[in-house]
Amino acid sequence: SGATTATLSFDYRRSGLDRASDYVKLEISSNGAAGPWAELTRFQGSATDSAYQSFSQDISAYISATTRVRLITSPTMGATDTVMFDNIQIQCSP
Repeated sequence: SGATTATLSFDYRRSGLDRASDYVKLEISSNGAAGPWAELTRFQGSATDSAYQSFSQDISAYISATTRVRLITSPTMGATDTVMFDNIQIQCSP
């Protein structure tokens, strides 16, 4: 809660997303689980990544003692549609 800047970063890889309606959206809230939730981006198809991709975004506008991040899948994601996430971190500076 005492930070002045914050950056969210991670690696992701999409596999088997066979249509544009297949996605995982990244949302953030500075008001905890109560929201409102802001969509930062979507990782959508149709796509299969051959390797992990890097993602980084400034989330300083959402700094609070109750900031939360969530990942939500689309209702059309099938059994073989996958989005993998690794090395998730938030780097802050005072």
